[in-house]
Amino acid sequence: MTHNHWSDCFYIRIKLILYKIDKTKDKAEAEKLISKLRVYTISDQDDSGIWIRNNFPGLFYIVTPGDHYGSATWTGINEIESG
Repeated sequence: MTHNHWSDCFYIRIKLILYKIDKTKDKAEAEKLISKLRVYTISDQDDSGIWIRNNFPGLFYIVTPGDHYGSATWTGINEIESG
């Protein structure tokens, strides 16, 4: 399954999914399910991404540009260019 989403809703959804897996599955089954997930984000909009990576280290998680919020890809859409 692929889920593409642009907003804070992504973090809410993925956190709920991970929370539900963690609370309703035994450790082995939870690890198996989480290992199947692939997450790619263009930035950490808040501390959700860091929380996810800290609490679910087995999750395949790519974030660009990492922990440098000021270099986030999406910040360019908020800049005004003269001309």
